[in-house]
Amino acid sequence: MAHQTTPSSQKALMMELKSLQEQPVEGFRITLVEEADLYNWEVAIFGPPNTLYEGGYFKAHIKFPVDYPYSPPTFRFLTKMWHPNIYENGDVCISILHPPVDDPQSGELPSERWNPTQNVRTILLSVISLLNEPNTFSPANVDASVMFRKWRDSKGKDKEYAEIIRKQVISTAAEAERDGVKVPTTLAEYCVQTRVPSQDSSSDLLYDDLYDDDMEEEDEDEDESDMESVDFYKVMEGKNQTAPGLHFVGKKDDLIQAKRSFRTLDGRDVLIIHHEGVFHAIDSYCHHAGGLLQNGDIEEINGKMCIICPKHKYKITLAEGECLYKGKDPRENPSVTRWFSKGVKQRIHVVTESDGNVFVKLSVSPGWIESDYYQGEKGKVERAKAEAAEKENPIKEDDD
Repeated sequence: MAHQTTPSSQKALMMELKSLQEQPVEGFRITLVEEADLYNWEVAIFGPPNTLYEGGYFKAHIKFPVDYPYSPPTFRFLTKMWHPNIYENGDVCISILHPPVDDPQSGELPSERWNPTQNVRTILLSVISLLNEPNTFSPANVDASVMFRKWRDSKGKDKEYAEIIRKQVISTAAEAERDGVKVPTTLAEYCVQTRVPSQDSSSDLLYDDLYDDDMEEEDEDEDESDMESVDFYKVMEGKNQTAPGLHFVGKKDDLIQAKRSFRTLDGRDVLIIHHEGVFHAIDSYCHHAGGLLQNGDIEEINGKMCIICPKHKYKITLAEGECLYKGKDPRENPSVTRWFSKGVKQRIHVVTESDGNVFVKLSVSPGWIESDYYQGEKGKVERAKAEAAEKENPIKEDDD
């Protein structure tokens, strides 16, 4: 029986499927469950290297509603998963898949939930990030959450959680063999196997995380005679680069005097901060709604130095990129207000010094971090959308 569909949802899904086939997300393979049904997708997920899931082959279904993208799809693992945020039936519990309703009991802001600017790409990247960094504050699997915290807090000495994951990873090998799939086990294989050369630009409606490819295309199209477009720091970088991946960002004394400096490195907008004798490098735009962090106050919160987004007062640790918030754990009795972490939301980069020069090495951490969403050329589009949406529906600032 044919689905009752709307042209707009069919068109959106066709565009997204085409984009994901031309520019796949690293670590994923996408197919339709049935060729004529755009509303049911099968996803194969490769476990990221250097994680507990390395070498794993995990299958899932994404089911889209007929009013997509105004309502979120569902994401259900077919492979048996032991994870704090995955229910026993395989359903994934993640903010991005929750309808944008005001539910104070959930601990989520409406802005953290689904909205029509999200898409399959952001869902996939959120899921791979969730595998590596579970949210233990509101778990779907309490037993897995407790076991994960023991493993994490013991720094791996309590091996029960890790052993269960490894057994599940090993059990997926047979299905990968049946499907004729070679699962990547190194970072090089993981990246190369799923990345395709950048071609012509996809729709502005689609988020493209391969910002490096976007910038390479732009560089080729630049008029070399246009001296106004020359980036001084790119020129200096070529003269001062001392090791692969290091980007020259300025003289140490100049950066200390400036305190905050904005640089674009390989198409990524980075904020270099000097505070209390220490250099930090962090994505320039807040993970929440793309607010510019450059003018944010810096405060010590819960023993960690944090930059506070000037727009919505999100607190982001400079060392780890964690988002901190005040709340109460309903499982505690009595319940006490204290600081919690939402996990790493902002990408942090490495700063090094040499002979009075300062260099930044961009983060190569696998998986998606939410601040990635506002980077590159597509990030400009998404920041503009967020700005326009906020003007229509102002978001109340979080003062905690």
